[in-house]
Amino acid sequence: MVKTRSQAKMTDNGNGQLLALLAEIKKGQDEMKKEMRSGQERMDEMKEGQDKLLQEMKVGQEKLLQEMEAFKEEMKAGQEKFLQEMEAFTEEMKTGYEDMKIIHVIPLLLGNHV
Repeated sequence: MVKTRSQAKMTDNGNGQLLALLAEIKKGQDEMKKEMRSGQERMDEMKEGQDKLLQEMKVGQEKLLQEMEAFKEEMKAGQEKFLQEMEAFTEEMKTGYEDMKIIHVIPLLLGNHV
């Protein structure tokens, strides 16, 4: 089939428009891919930040637990020391009382009244 000049021009013009449209679509797709990659990178950075924060929190909690355990042990040792001192004091008081009784009883036994 023979085409007239105007038919050939319209066909060429249509193909040109179609090619331009395809190029525009391709450009849009490339931009979308670029934006998606950028968004994914930002999400990855956020995830890394969250992971780092979680790790810091975990370390902080472990340190706090260790400090609490050390304080608990210190309190226990202090209580034990206090009880030992109280027992020693009580024994000392008993001994002192017994000594006072003996000192008071000796003159009575010897017949001396104080």
